[in-house]
Amino acid sequence: MTTVTGRLLGMILDDEQRRLHARRSTRVMFSALFVLIFLIATAPVWAAVLQNTMFLRFDLGFFVIAHGMVLGIISVVYWFISTQEDLDRNLSISAHV
Repeated sequence: MTTVTGRLLGMILDDEQRRLHARRSTRVMFSALFVLIFLIATAPVWAAVLQNTMFLRFDLGFFVIAHGMVLGIISVVYWFISTQEDLDRNLSISAHV
């Protein structure tokens, strides 16, 4: 038997729902952090490998660092926010439901 422990955005959640939401949110957060750390850690390797290739008068390695990293980070942030919103909506926690 679960007990009601609190309110979140006007919705009453029991302990099991709170634990499920916390577990899934933590998994999404660590997934996004892993991808960001992977991008940041491997970018210098990409730059070194692509250093001699030219693209628009720039070294392709520089181009990957300057543009690819920004695009990659924005993509990960977008994925994280949309996934978290879906998770909140599925557990009826979102304020926009």
